[in-house]
Amino acid sequence: MLLSHLPYVVWPALPDPFHAQVISVLHQLEATQWWTPERLREHQFRQLTALLSHFNRTSEFFRPRLDDYKRRYARRLDPDSFRAIPLLTRDAIRAAGDTLFNTDLPQGQRQWRESGSSGSSGPAITVRKTEVNEVFHAALCLRDHVWQDRDFAQGFAAIRRFPHGTAMGPDGSVAERWVACLETGPSHSLNSAFTTLAEQIAWLQRVRPGYIFSYASLLQGLALHCERQRIQMPWIKGLMSFGEVLTPAQRADCERVFGTPPCDSYSASEVSLIAIECPDAPGSYHVQSESVLLEILDAGEKPCAVGVPGRVVVTDLHNLATPMIRYEIGDIAEWGEPCACGRGLPVLRRIVGRTLSLLRLPDGDTLIPDIERQELHRIAPIREAQVIQRSLDAMEVRLAVDRALTDAELAEVRRAILHGLHDREFALDFVFMAAIPRSQAGKFEAFRCEIP
Repeated sequence: MLLSHLPYVVWPALPDPFHAQVISVLHQLEATQWWTPERLREHQFRQLTALLSHFNRTSEFFRPRLDDYKRRYARRLDPDSFRAIPLLTRDAIRAAGDTLFNTDLPQGQRQWRESGSSGSSGPAITVRKTEVNEVFHAALCLRDHVWQDRDFAQGFAAIRRFPHGTAMGPDGSVAERWVACLETGPSHSLNSAFTTLAEQIAWLQRVRPGYIFSYASLLQGLALHCERQRIQMPWIKGLMSFGEVLTPAQRADCERVFGTPPCDSYSASEVSLIAIECPDAPGSYHVQSESVLLEILDAGEKPCAVGVPGRVVVTDLHNLATPMIRYEIGDIAEWGEPCACGRGLPVLRRIVGRTLSLLRLPDGDTLIPDIERQELHRIAPIREAQVIQRSLDAMEVRLAVDRALTDAELAEVRRAILHGLHDREFALDFVFMAAIPRSQAGKFEAFRCEIP
């Protein structure tokens, strides 16, 4: 039920101005998800026209990037002319410094906060956003909850990386609700960077949340730990994964142990939610076209066809503080066919990895490695595995194990790893450890290329 911010006015609720905007956007999203792709694209370019007009007038950084587009197309904006605007790379963002940011904001659109990428897809960057971005982010998160039919009366638990000192174990932190403008159960948080799987499970047994929000690899780790220890948590209603590519093995392990697979989303802190898993077709992701315009481009910067992996380029349609126009985010994905659910929102069939996580070959070509699908834990008691490409012919294989592996198990693991590397010939250097370190953002990387 919607919460009122006025004393003595309980029903019908009168939300505060911020959340009134959130509810207004959500109401519109309920209709626009059923629009045709053509109608969605038409309104995207209406918003883009206004956005480019704003930056052309106010942004010293972005105005020169529009010169070729204006010269060739006389400001006619459509998908073809839009591609005349150069791609915005992380290096260009970092080189721009504070000149990237636009302080000449329209009235009522004050700067809200700074956010930035974790650096998992390249050098870390900082982006400034306005309150309007926060409105859309909150509305899209609500859309996700509505799509997945989540029970707001349940508790919510987030296990993710926080700065040291925030949500520390063993107790974590707790807030009154997990959606600010609705009556919900409590919201619990625990810092994954400073707690073990056993400590996280003990915490979950105490707080007993209906929903768990965490990284895909951590959800799988929790599931396998519970399976080994014969721990049951029947109160779990749903799992939410973010921040990493959700693999079929992770989905299957979570469903087998917890009785429900993770519902996944694709996001980036620079631009908020990009795509949400379809509630009617799990494994298909609907691009949030009311908030972002997404392109998938080949090496020649031409649009990719359905089923062809390409570079993800995203435009934030509502950030007036930072021109995130044609931003090459550093990810790889591929388009899918229109969804049978009837929504007109474009479909991502696969989000297949980070640009920095591509397997580099001696001839200069690249491949997408497939380490996650090898299910090494079914060969031996391997909790996690990480492959790091140190050179064009050598890999370091990190294994978090419960005991020493036999020669036969190690030989089978070697075969599986090489199969995940497309059966190419690589020297494998095995390193055994108690736990595999996460990235600075708290994410797990099954494969990482460290060749400059």
